[in-house]
Amino acid sequence: MRRDLLASGLILSFVGLAFMGISQMSIKHEPLQNWVTVAEAGPLQQPSYNMSVQGTLSSSDRFKVYFQLGPYSGGPIVEGAGVLVNLTDPSGYTESYDISVGLSSGGTLGIMEPFPEYIANSTGTYRANAEAFFVSIVYLAFQKMELTEIEPQYPNRGFFPVGVAIFAGGVGVVLLGAKISKRRRRFHKHKS
Repeated sequence: MRRDLLASGLILSFVGLAFMGISQMSIKHEPLQNWVTVAEAGPLQQPSYNMSVQGTLSSSDRFKVYFQLGPYSGGPIVEGAGVLVNLTDPSGYTESYDISVGLSSGGTLGIMEPFPEYIANSTGTYRANAEAFFVSIVYLAFQKMELTEIEPQYPNRGFFPVGVAIFAGGVGVVLLGAKISKRRRRFHKHKS
């Protein structure tokens, strides 16, 4: 067996295997997070100062109470403007929190901090009551986080046929080297 052909064939075979391996490498993405409305009240035609909503959540659901403010008529915002949200879980425990309201740099009315997020402690009906002070609301909803899995991507798939071709070529070179070696052995045997 010719050693130079054997070495070349083995190197080509390993390179081909490496290309095939690279072609199978995937990029896995984090799941997409998306807020989905579970239950809603509104949108109202006339702004309100008090709205309620109830919805069913499962234990361990990540959720928040979301609302939209009514139209802004202009002028200064009264100190203390905001929305008080009372959240009641299936066991009757109520938690309250305030969401401050103010003007953005663009002059639009909006909330000054993100909506608080919670993890449902049990499966059942949750209730929320929103009471607006010096502003109005037109929409109230329970939203829960849903995760959407993303299929892994294989950006190097094009390397697979190249790897197969290189691997096949390497095997061919090894076989050629073995065949040439057998012929030389036969030739030497007849001579002696």
